[in-house]
Amino acid sequence: MMLMLLLVAGLQSAAAAWSPSAQGAWRGSASPDLDVGLSSAATTVAMGSTVPLKVRLASSRNAVSVSPMLNVTRGIAYEVRGVDGRLVAPREPIAISPPTPPVGLDGLMTIRPDGPFVAVAGARAINLFPGPGRYRVRAVIFLMDIEERPTRRAKLISNELVIDVTP
Repeated sequence: MMLMLLLVAGLQSAAAAWSPSAQGAWRGSASPDLDVGLSSAATTVAMGSTVPLKVRLASSRNAVSVSPMLNVTRGIAYEVRGVDGRLVAPREPIAISPPTPPVGLDGLMTIRPDGPFVAVAGARAINLFPGPGRYRVRAVIFLMDIEERPTRRAKLISNELVIDVTP
């Protein structure tokens, strides 16, 4: 029984969305003022195909700056759950990229209320899903503001999409 619990805990932690934080800069509270939206051109995908995902970051009040290298494996991760709400691990995990070297504030892209940032952040279906079925997907954004002391970190979560995966 104990071995079973350890295996389940290992699967849960292996399935938790994580990516090295991307550099960002924001004013005010501990969390940046960003709305994260996730969309897809397809609600059904084949297991051997690419899932066409777009991540949109928009600021409703204040300017927020992010690394121009923000993408899947560098600040964007996907949280995937079965229809029952349990985290699932992909068939083949996405290889994580090392964090990018820090850049000056002038090297960051500014997201203003009138100018959202859109990342085409698709992934191969086998890098997101364990097999055919119906899944709920959210984008998780990891940012760190290295200009502040101590360094601030933020974790932002998108809306949820339902994706059907066929063989």
